[in-house]
Amino acid sequence: MGTAGIEDPPDRADKSKPQGRQLRPKTSDGYPGDYGFIILLLSSDIKRGLALVAQFLAEFERGISPARFAPYVAVGQSQFDAAVDYYWNMALSEALYPALATLEIALRNTIHDTFTDQQNGNDFWFKVILEPSQLREYAGTHAHLIRNGVTSPPAGKIVAELSFGFWTSILSKLYHQVWADNKFSLIYTAFPHLPHMANPRHAVYDRCNDIRLLRNRVMHYEPIAKGMTFQGRKNQRLTFSVDQLHDQILEAIDWINPTVRRAVQCVDRFDAISTAGRADIELKIRNEFRIP
Repeated sequence: MGTAGIEDPPDRADKSKPQGRQLRPKTSDGYPGDYGFIILLLSSDIKRGLALVAQFLAEFERGISPARFAPYVAVGQSQFDAAVDYYWNMALSEALYPALATLEIALRNTIHDTFTDQQNGNDFWFKVILEPSQLREYAGTHAHLIRNGVTSPPAGKIVAELSFGFWTSILSKLYHQVWADNKFSLIYTAFPHLPHMANPRHAVYDRCNDIRLLRNRVMHYEPIAKGMTFQGRKNQRLTFSVDQLHDQILEAIDWINPTVRRAVQCVDRFDAISTAGRADIELKIRNEFRIP
């Protein structure tokens, strides 16, 4: 009788043929070989990444000092994230510089020009207008220039040397009557595009003083990325994001000279930096130091 159609018994099957999915033997840790290999690779990558982060952080902290780094370290935050925050803060501070510098120059020039005209062209109006505290700062700046070889310092040189705080103080209540005479005519001369309001001197002072505080933090490498809180009228606490503060700087420049505001925006990169965000800074750091 023929054998066609009769299968081999199980123990006589052709073992050279595939008998279904073959698994690699288990590794000593109990995982199948394929998964164990993957886990070993991942473990190796993680260890390498941690080593690179540790090396980066050690050099970073040595370079800027633990004391400088401390304000950026939040509770529950990794040291690496804090380091990214440090450079994100630096990027925002750098991006604020064109607007801050432009406002400082425009502010001192418009106040100086306004008082020079008020004093019939006398560009040494300082001795006529200034209260004792500001007069001492003026005298100190004048003496400093002489000590550094500038004989008979011209008014323009003194104006350029006086601090942002000096010019802000001239807008304070110490000088309210000077600005308020004749329906605040002088304040609208110095800030011709300022909207009309009940107390424009107070509004300009508040804005410039807030920006002064921001400028000081930027220039001293202090945290600004999370915004700033200021003391408002009637003990109000006013908090602004750094994006809002940037807009306020540009608006203050616009009060003085819209053309200058438009010109500085041609080189102002703040919006681009802010839009790219912190994630862009982190990616650049990871790529630079090959941190996975």
